[in-house]
This record gives sequence, structure tokens and C-alpha cells, in this order.
Amino acid sequence: MSNAPKTVLCIHDLPGFGRAGLSVIVPVLSALGAQAVAVPTAVLSTHTGGLGTPAKLANPGYGPAALEHYRRLGLRFDCIYSGYLADAQPGQAGRAGHGPLAGRPDGG
Repeated sequence: MSNAPKTVLCIHDLPGFGRAGLSVIVPVLSALGAQAVAVPTAVLSTHTGGLGTPAKLANPGYGPAALEHYRRLGLRFDCIYSGYLADAQPGQAGRAGHGPLAGRPDGG
């Protein structure tokens, strides 16, 4: 059994305005003592709830590249938090047994 903080992979958008996405969940998880690892699916000018069509910056290759980097580092995540997915690629991270998402070796 390990006393290491739980590690949470956070796959979500990052809005510039509005209390949503990574701008909210990362500090909340950190305050709870978890290690939040952010993988933004898109950078948006605002959240998507009733503020018109936001400006959007998306790089579909970033999520898979970040996950591959984490795999090479041997990082493991205790759980996945997902929200707004700008495209289908980041959602593939949730497949059981996939690289860094296979669970921690210490069973933590």
C-alpha cells in the first residue's frame, strides 16, 4: 500500500472565460490532495454553455502524443476524469489496459 497521492488524468477543454473544464477541475483535485494531470482537448474562448460559438484552438495530435510521453515515463493513473472532447482521439485514452491507464503497479 502506498501513501502516494492519487493521480488523475483530466481530459477536458480549457476555456478562457467561464467556470468550467480544466480551469475548475485541476485546482479542485489539487486541493483534495490529488495529482491532477491535464490533457486539454481544446482551448476555447468561453465555455460552451450559452455564450455563442467560442473561438477554438484544437490540436488532435496532442492528446495521443501526451499519453505516449506518459507511457514512456512509466506514469500510471488511478482514474480518468473526462469532459468536453473536441474530437474522438482523446476519448480513446479510456480503453482498458492502454499504456499509462492500465493502473498503478502498487495497486494504489
